[in-house]
Amino acid sequence: LREEYRARRRAMPHAEAAELSARIVQRLAAMPQVRDARTILATIAFGREADLRPLIAQAIGQGKRVLVPCADPCADAQAALCEVVVGDPLLTGPAPKPAMAASATASPWLREVDLFLVPGI
Repeated sequence: LREEYRARRRAMPHAEAAELSARIVQRLAAMPQVRDARTILATIAFGREADLRPLIAQAIGQGKRVLVPCADPCADAQAALCEVVVGDPLLTGPAPKPAMAASATASPWLREVDLFLVPGI
């Protein structure tokens, strides 16, 4: 079932994926859990996953701390959390490759996360 939905998502036209992402961001932004969170851990979209970058930018603009998983330059795995800040290249342009998240500032604040936003399928 998971592979079937991944295939559907891959086959989806870019415009439709962007529209669905915008609707997801709008719904998430209206949720009290998102409004009340001080620190959010989110993912940067890979492929046709929901693009949460507009929500991340909005949260940063509201003074929230936003963390994303990022590549540890000293390891082969994505083992670190990075804080995304205003003007971060992660928030502009096409969706980056996962390893590009290393441009953010390393952050040890996992215990302070109020809300985790992760992709579904």
